Amino acid sequence: MAEIDNILSDIKVEYEGQFDLDEVYSLIKDFLKGKGFFISPKEYSGKDKSKFKSKWAAQKKIDDFNKYVIEPTIKGDSIKHVTSKNKNLVEGTISIKLDSFIEHDYENKTENKPLFKFFKDIYDKFIEKSRQNKYEKELKDYTFELINEIKAYFNLNKV
Repeated sequence: MAEIDNILSDIKVEYEGQFDLDEVYSLIKDFLKGKGFFISPKEYSGKDKSKFKSKWAAQKKIDDFNKYVIEPTIKGDSIKHVTSKNKNLVEGTISIKLDSFIEHDYENKTENKPLFKFFKDIYDKFIEKSRQNKYEKELKDYTFELINEIKAYFNLNKV
């Protein structure tokens, strides 16, 4: 079973006002794809037109044992569809939350090889610690860069 190292949790941006929901989705997807992530839908709920929740999993393979995962969760509340300057917009509250983690042994290569797993863990913790630190820093940078892009879209203060 894959091991997870949580890097950042519950990094949020909230905005209330008018916005183009399609542009928000495109902004996040284009950013992640531009950084080499593969995006797949994870969850969607929107029974009521005034509320919705959408969650994705964006994954990027680092090497044969590790991959980055960023999970954006987009929630809308009190949503009303409006037209402004001949453009279809949404008015309401939007909350975008990002969770970032590194998934180790995501293909379960060491699942049935306890001795190999033991030596791999020792190798990673003591010999390749600087590589793991580099991976953590890079994932944090991706996450904060995405948050800043989202904040720039809504004209909010950047991190």
